[in-house]
Amino acid sequence: MIVRISNEPYVNCLELTWIFIKREFFTTMEFLLFYDQEERTWNGRAILWYIASVAIISLFLTTYAPIIPAILFSIIVTGAFTRLLQVSGWK
Repeated sequence: MIVRISNEPYVNCLELTWIFIKREFFTTMEFLLFYDQEERTWNGRAILWYIASVAIISLFLTTYAPIIPAILFSIIVTGAFTRLLQVSGWK
């Protein structure tokens, strides 16, 4: 990526921002095991499990908290659980 930028005489600030946002997005998706950057393929099964877990946790938490904080908290909990699964090596 840096080689591509250094070879161009002028890079627009918006283009540079888009390059970094896109790179961070795909890095995050790879961290969550949703995307493989080497093969450039999406893991639909992991995405569906993530969506299902966020939905179930959100439904459970809505009885105890307002809807928006419940959804945000469920995303945090699911992200932590996904990280735990990644560290443990379970697939």
